[in-house]
Amino acid sequence: METGERYAGLDALRVVAGVALLVAHGAFWLAPFGLPDALWLAIGHLGVDGFLVVTGFLCGLHFFSSVEISALRFWARRALRLLPLYFLFIAINLVLAPHLGVSTSAWPAYFTLNQNLAWPHPQFFAEMWIVPAVVAFYLLLPIVWRWLLRRGQASVVAGTLGLIGLIAVANLIRFLFVAHADAGWDEGVRKVVIARLDAPLYGVLLAWLVARNGFASAAARNSTAVVGALMLLTGIAIHLLRPIDTDSQFVRTALFTWVDLGWAALLPWACAGHFAPRVAGLLTLLAASAYPLLLSHMTLLRVAAVAGLPLTTTSQWHGIVLLGGYVIVALTIGLGICFAIDRPLLIWRARLLPTQMEHLAPFAKR
Repeated sequence: METGERYAGLDALRVVAGVALLVAHGAFWLAPFGLPDALWLAIGHLGVDGFLVVTGFLCGLHFFSSVEISALRFWARRALRLLPLYFLFIAINLVLAPHLGVSTSAWPAYFTLNQNLAWPHPQFFAEMWIVPAVVAFYLLLPIVWRWLLRRGQASVVAGTLGLIGLIAVANLIRFLFVAHADAGWDEGVRKVVIARLDAPLYGVLLAWLVARNGFASAAARNSTAVVGALMLLTGIAIHLLRPIDTDSQFVRTALFTWVDLGWAALLPWACAGHFAPRVAGLLTLLAASAYPLLLSHMTLLRVAAVAGLPLTTTSQWHGIVLLGGYVIVALTIGLGICFAIDRPLLIWRARLLPTQMEHLAPFAKR
């Protein structure tokens, strides 16, 4: 792996995950089809977990080819990446909330990023439970990497077992939380940070193995991709066949592990995907707008509700047109925010806090 190498197939997977999230949150327009609500919950679950696993993988690839001189600098850079847009959309939703009859009492918890450190998860800007989860991962990553650098230099097995141990501990924390709180699957477990600490670590584990041994053969990548796709389809089936929010402790703990492993199994195959240059460029552009899209897509629906735009449908075709229009507008707004706000912020960040990375030789040469 070359430092800074871009994988168009990985961008494609991120775009698919983003569109899946849009469809899940706009699925009320498809009510005339009579499809179960559990289907949209499953699609949303898979989309968000895809983002978390890919985030862990990309950060892992970055760290396993270099060393950040200062953990404080890394944390400051990530804070400048995440928080300005996040605070902007908190302010926008504070303005919209009174017009929608939504309580704003929980906004201080969102502002301090503790809205889902414990259960129950407060409602206000509810879709942004993912930001504290990513922040927790970023806080942990430099510590994990420096530990791996010491152990993994001696043996790839030691580093691998160390990461598996971290994942096991995170799963144990989720198990104990569910056993103690008896929380529901969605609001009580899926959106609670202490129950989701393992999600990006599957991507980090894969990045560690790739950095140490390279990508597997084409046959192995294809085989694991088939397994990963079947795991994700099985996850959707569980959503459809079981009452998730009131189901067993097994579903409220192991289903997350199953889905995240399914995504991790897909990533080597996605990284090997090749596209025409123009298509790859478009995928890169759309993938770059993923974070603005995550922040803005539900706020767009709230703006539409305040403006009195139609949020109901009269027929199947009408619903398809409305949902398709929403996806297109949401993607366009995500791109607009990316160019107008996000990229200028990143340029300013690069001037204020330039990276200070010590690049490492490939593992095979160390």
